[in-house]
Amino acid sequence: MLPLPRWTIETVPAEFWRRIEAGGGRAVDFRAGLADLDAPGLHRLYAQYVGLMEALVKTCFAGLPPDLQEEPVETLELIANWVVTQGEARYRAVLADPVRFPRRADIRRPMFAGQIIQVHNEAFGPWRHDR
Repeated sequence: MLPLPRWTIETVPAEFWRRIEAGGGRAVDFRAGLADLDAPGLHRLYAQYVGLMEALVKTCFAGLPPDLQEEPVETLELIANWVVTQGEARYRAVLADPVRFPRRADIRRPMFAGQIIQVHNEAFGPWRHDR
C-alpha cells in the first residue's frame, strides 16, 4: 500500500479549514479569502488541498462500494476535490464512513483547488507545480 500524503486530516492546519469554510461553497468568497497569501502561501494551501484529496481517496478506497472502486482514480480525486470544498465536517463524515463517498453525479461546481491556481496566476504569474 502506498504511504499517505504528507497532508492529511491530522496534519493540515486549522487555518486551512477556516479558509475553505469562509468561502461557503462560493468561489468568489473563497478567492477573496486568499488575498492575504503570497505565492509560497498559495502553493502550500494547494499542497494541503491536494494532500487531503489524495488521502481521502487512499483511506476510503477499500471501503468504497464496488461501483466506486471501478471508477478511475482521477474521477475519485475529482469527487474528493468537491468533498474538501464542502468543509471539514463533510470531509470527516466521508472519511469515517466511505459508503458516504459521493458519486460523480452528486457533485457540483465550484471546486476550490482550481481557484487557488487562478488566484496565483492573476497575482504572481503562471503556476508551476515544481515549487
